[in-house]
Amino acid sequence: MEGAIAAFMVYLEEVKRKSVSTRQAYRCDLCKLQDFLGGFGVSRVEEVSLTNLNSYILHLEKNCFAQTTISRNIASIKAFYHFLFREKWVTEDVAEDLKAPRIEKQMPEILTAEEVDRLLSQPSGELHKE
Repeated sequence: MEGAIAAFMVYLEEVKRKSVSTRQAYRCDLCKLQDFLGGFGVSRVEEVSLTNLNSYILHLEKNCFAQTTISRNIASIKAFYHFLFREKWVTEDVAEDLKAPRIEKQMPEILTAEEVDRLLSQPSGELHKE
């Protein structure tokens, strides 16, 4: 699996022109997946099934990872397997049907009328010279 991850990193850098931080995040996500799968004796990208991937997502959820982190991991895995399928490393894109968790958007906090008055009554910080 390491060779496939390395090839994917080259693709992200040279073809997709992803930033260093994006590539690091993808590598970290995929290495965590590799470690998880290795615990079950799965070491080659061709051996990975949708069941394996769903088990990994369940593992992330049980370990209280944030929904945004889980979503990013799913995006990393999906991009990785899409690359592997397109480059013929695998005969099937097993990650195609992975579903990201719904992330609820939070409403912005609204200031009360009193808070707005206090904010507007603050000194401007400008010095007036006469």
